Amino acid sequence: MQRLALLGLVLAPVMSARAQTKGSVIGGYVSAKVSESFEGTTVTLDSRAGFAVGLGMTRDIAHDIAFAPELLYVQKGFDETSGTGASADEFKFKLGYIEVPILFRAMFAGRSVHPFVTAGPAIAFKVSCSGEASTGGSTVSQDCSVNDGPNLSSVDFGVIVGAGLSYHNLTFSARYDAGLANLEKNAPAGESLKNRAWLFLVSLAVK
Repeated sequence: MQRLALLGLVLAPVMSARAQTKGSVIGGYVSAKVSESFEGTTVTLDSRAGFAVGLGMTRDIAHDIAFAPELLYVQKGFDETSGTGASADEFKFKLGYIEVPILFRAMFAGRSVHPFVTAGPAIAFKVSCSGEASTGGSTVSQDCSVNDGPNLSSVDFGVIVGAGLSYHNLTFSARYDAGLANLEKNAPAGESLKNRAWLFLVSLAVK
């Protein structure tokens, strides 16, 4: 019993260190699109450049497996251009979300650089929505909340898969964020709008 107690005292700091929770600040680039389906046809609209920023946490739950939830502000939407030159028409659809990815991370052995893969579900809450149309040198903007604006869902959910590299307190990752919810409320059968986005993120661990 004394040997078991002594072993416990020796291993306790090690287990505590392995199970420690680390916070992080996160930021990066977003390339967002919207997938539109109607009458059996799916069209992916042109991408919109945006950014993501927020906070994250990692906690070891098993050997080389970590729980890594986040709280992010993410810009999504799409840009669509028709025509060329001065006669080109452009429409920008801008969406802003507070997104909560519930991710798990599997680490691989490395000396100073540790590769990893990550995956998990995510839920997002729409906090902003606007459209901007440009034609003939004039631009008109409209908020989605006006009476004749698009009737969009305030909640989105989806799945995230990605990979990255961890180097000391820095983490670099690329991930694909696929929305599963139909953004359009009361859409006719067979019609849907779904978010699609690539995120390229850098996070800095803080204690």
